[in-house]
Amino acid sequence: MVLEELAAQQAVKYTQKYEAAARALKSLDEVTPWGAASPLQEQNTERVRQHWRASWRSVVDVIPTSESALREAAFREANGLVPCKTQDGAKAGKTGFRDAAIWMSAVEYARTNPDETVHFVSSNTKDFGDGQSPYQTPMDADVARLKNFVHLTSLDGVVERFTTSVTADEKNVSEILKSQLSCWAVADAARRASVPLPFSATIWTGTLGAPTAPARLISWMSDLQVQPGSIGEIDAYRIGEHEWCTATVRWLLAGIGLTEAGTHLVSAGCGWESRVLINVSSGTSDPRLTVLRSTEPTRLTDGEVDAIALSPLPPQVVSKYPDEPLPEAADRVMGETWAQNAGVRLSVGTTRFCNTCNTHNPRTASMCYMCHHPFLAPESILIE
Repeated sequence: MVLEELAAQQAVKYTQKYEAAARALKSLDEVTPWGAASPLQEQNTERVRQHWRASWRSVVDVIPTSESALREAAFREANGLVPCKTQDGAKAGKTGFRDAAIWMSAVEYARTNPDETVHFVSSNTKDFGDGQSPYQTPMDADVARLKNFVHLTSLDGVVERFTTSVTADEKNVSEILKSQLSCWAVADAARRASVPLPFSATIWTGTLGAPTAPARLISWMSDLQVQPGSIGEIDAYRIGEHEWCTATVRWLLAGIGLTEAGTHLVSAGCGWESRVLINVSSGTSDPRLTVLRSTEPTRLTDGEVDAIALSPLPPQVVSKYPDEPLPEAADRVMGETWAQNAGVRLSVGTTRFCNTCNTHNPRTASMCYMCHHPFLAPESILIE
């Protein structure tokens, strides 16, 4: 049951982001004079479920949910017995079947395997309790005679039971987090992160006196530049011969993003805080960085903008188009980068170029989307 719950969570995320991407491409089609064909493959939610089922089965053993556990879960939901509940005085129905099935599966396994200690781990203290206070009826009867059932509310409790705490070498941890392999892992995780769309970011405007501005993005459209900003809450543990470390890191991300309306490519950056796990024993050669949890992206501070060198021009612009004016070169590279990531080919078209803040806008725009400067006459630019 837990396996299906985890697979379903990823399937829901996939569906939400697929639909957001479809809306963005539709918006782009509406303002693209030459018509950008949608590059999205057919939605395949079942393939996502199969992928995550296989991924989890490769690292864990799955305890099947028995018929008796399912029957008891259905009974408890029908009668509003914990961990199930009745919402809003039964007007909104009864929920908790999956929670009850998960609970009963753990209880059954503990009963049939008395020589093994079962660690039930869930942060859902509202429905399952905290493992310290007395359980509500009938959950109290479920575990009354079980001496091998341990209830924990986080993986931190698991770590404390099976590891030995050691002193972390903060300098070494910092070097591992700065390594290329770690930054690649963070870039990949940031793209797949479960964050509400759109998300907050800081974009480069190039305007004199105000070179950056807050914005909302719906997607990254280029490779991400990643570097650790602040590092805190470092905890190190030894498991056998290996040393692992967890740390809270605010990552600085920069790249080309697609704006909330789905019509503009901008140079952008954001801060992304996450709790990560790294393999200290292998150092920078094999850090095995894993993002355990994360928060929503936020805008960059002025100091962070300077630290990550946020600018309107990707590094390859000058070398790739040395003879072109910089705004045109930047727009051309952004267009090519978007096309490469989206899997479409852009043909010739025109945009309105704002001389006030060096920003390209849709041909039909009456004012600049960045600085709101009204357009008197459009200027054209080719994107091949």
